[in-house]
Amino acid sequence: MTIKGHILLSTNLFLTTSLWLSIHNDYPVAQVLFFYLFFLMGVVFVDIDEPNSWIGKRLFFLSYPFKLINITAKILLWVVGIEKKEWHRFFEHRGLTHMLLFVFILYLVSYYLFRVNMTMTSYIVASFGFGVLTHQLGDVLTNTGIKNYFFPFFIGKNFKAPITFSTGGYIEIIFNSCLLFLFIIQSILFLKAII
Repeated sequence: MTIKGHILLSTNLFLTTSLWLSIHNDYPVAQVLFFYLFFLMGVVFVDIDEPNSWIGKRLFFLSYPFKLINITAKILLWVVGIEKKEWHRFFEHRGLTHMLLFVFILYLVSYYLFRVNMTMTSYIVASFGFGVLTHQLGDVLTNTGIKNYFFPFFIGKNFKAPITFSTGGYIEIIFNSCLLFLFIIQSILFLKAII
């Protein structure tokens, strides 16, 4: 899925969640927008493992070392004699950052690093993690899907939706157009809910 598609899909899911939360709770708009920024960071960060991605080109000082670590790890696996493709998938695009395990690791690391103010941190990490999950959902909708998504369970299985489309193809363009229409409707509903 292209970055536009990821942002449209993810923003619609964020707005749906925000609408539900604003109906059941009294969250200030500034707070929702603050968490939306961390949510968007999570949406785009997932592709840091690919230097040619939107985020990889902008944060090349992170994506190229990440790619170098991936290449080094694949060489080490080969030297040690591990030639199973399932293990090499960790070190390719749609590898570790695209696995459900990545979200759990993110939560565990943040819990142990930021125990001081866990309330605010947990909201920030939850927003970032929700962004990661919505990005992964977008990739599951593509023909490629995500291999080893449920690692360590179902190793070697490709996880994708029953109906998929090609990244950047006509179906994705139509899908994104529908998401844009939904975004406009949800934005109006969100504004009505907060005013």
